[in-house]
Amino acid sequence: MINQQAVRENLDEWLENPSWKEYYDMAPSQKCREYIKMDFYASETEGEEAFEELDRLLKELGDYDLKYLYDNAEGPEKAKFAELLNK
Repeated sequence: MINQQAVRENLDEWLENPSWKEYYDMAPSQKCREYIKMDFYASETEGEEAFEELDRLLKELGDYDLKYLYDNAEGPEKAKFAELLNK
């Protein structure tokens, strides 16, 4: 089980950077912010459980959320969001 306190503490560290804070704060929905929060956590821990949760959250996002993530992504992530938007 993912330690939600660790996820929150990790998010707090990311949000110390004004660029990441703006990215998180400007997300179009709470679900999108949950996805971003878990993405930050997964990138730090590289734990399988975190990536599984990230995949689960991704399935709950609407097109507006996916477009936001696409617009802010680079490299392989951008291609992943483009594919989901084209389905």
